[in-house]
Amino acid sequence: MPNTMETEIFIEGETFIKCKKTYMYKYKGINNSKWTVQKDRPIRYSIDEDDPLTIYLMWDSSYSGEFDLSYGNFTKKIVVESLF
Repeated sequence: MPNTMETEIFIEGETFIKCKKTYMYKYKGINNSKWTVQKDRPIRYSIDEDDPLTIYLMWDSSYSGEFDLSYGNFTKKIVVESLF
């Protein structure tokens, strides 16, 4: 299911990403929740200590896939494109 316009507004960042590259996502609403990343995927991430509304993440595998990135009630589907 594609991301809604509301999700695209509140979670700012790429929907289609490449493997082994770091991407930044920023929640554009009120800081009243926390980031969650789908656990069963090869993802490395860190939340910015100075700005907890910002998260950096990387798909740490060479194969394609997809995963959910959430902040509160907003969930963005991220699609990982193959290196080839």
